[in-house]
Amino acid sequence: MIYTEGRVVFLLEYAADSIDNLQDFSNYYIMCWMGRCWRLSKPLIFPLWFLLSHRNASLGFFIVLYRKNPSYSWESLIRISVSREMAEEAKGGVIVPESVLKKQKRNEEWTLAKNQELEASKKKKAENRKLIFKKTEQYAKEYAEQAKELIRMKREARLKGGFYVDPEAKLIFIIRIRGINAMHPQTKKILQLLRLRQIFNGVFLKVNKATMNMLHRVEPYVTYGYPNLKSVRELIYKRGYGKVNKQRIALTDNSVIEQTLGKYGIICMEDLIHEIMTVGPHFKEANNFLWPFQLKAPLGGLKKKRNHYVEGGDAGNREDYINELEHSHERVNALTVEVVIPQPPRSLPSHFHSPFAISRERELLDIIISKRTAGDLR
Repeated sequence: MIYTEGRVVFLLEYAADSIDNLQDFSNYYIMCWMGRCWRLSKPLIFPLWFLLSHRNASLGFFIVLYRKNPSYSWESLIRISVSREMAEEAKGGVIVPESVLKKQKRNEEWTLAKNQELEASKKKKAENRKLIFKKTEQYAKEYAEQAKELIRMKREARLKGGFYVDPEAKLIFIIRIRGINAMHPQTKKILQLLRLRQIFNGVFLKVNKATMNMLHRVEPYVTYGYPNLKSVRELIYKRGYGKVNKQRIALTDNSVIEQTLGKYGIICMEDLIHEIMTVGPHFKEANNFLWPFQLKAPLGGLKKKRNHYVEGGDAGNREDYINELEHSHERVNALTVEVVIPQPPRSLPSHFHSPFAISRERELLDIIISKRTAGDLR
């Protein structure tokens, strides 16, 4: 008879006749020698005890079956010696350590779980891709309708002999333009609260009484205005970084946004742009997710950063003209033009060498450079 429990094999074929005829196992015990000590156990629970105590059957073991007589003397019925070779023969192969078997099982479970996770991720990405496409179409339609409505309102006002006044802006974009020299501690604290810790750092801000009061206190050190859709989109796409686990992570994948803002229904770049532009219900979370923008100096530098914008300087509120400043930050490297004044060839007639002809060429070249700097000439 062969008793098995898990991967442990017990050979009791020599006691087949004796054990088959037993009616009550309560009077029978098994004495087992395993490497170092003797263990006494009931026959029915011995396989379980052996499995828990000696999981690696690399050594041979010796089993003795005893019966308890009424006279309290032990009678030896069977003696079975099970060696390592007998165990291998009974199992039909080489004995593998239990630790290796556990590791194989654990690796199989991990592989299965990983494959299931990958399949679920692929399925979710496919669903999100369709959802993002629909949302993008919806947002584009919404922006187009708003632009058409604005044009219609302006035309109606013009036909009636009046003019259309735009509603008050709900979103402003702030750029720091000055350092900390001779700065009041309270002003410095406000700039820290606005996350403007370096020159040419920029952040979005919701327009309300509290934020406007703070801006008035730091107005000599910042410039701000009302960004349009194009500026918001270009800032987030070109210079946008997210805050993930207090780290600055580039927005190269929608999963970065979904990981942090997915619980608010913001799963892609267009969702983030729409939430910022419309100052939606989760504007605070979306704006806090965006790392402060690190901009470059505008082309040609600032004019007079100590003066207000209405005085010909750079500080303070410049309303819609903040969009021109943002675009000038983006075109710093693209519009670096090397000015070369052409000289007339020697083979031309003498009247081409006149000062009037050269000055005219200079004027034409200045016009071309100014148009290219303004973005009118590509």
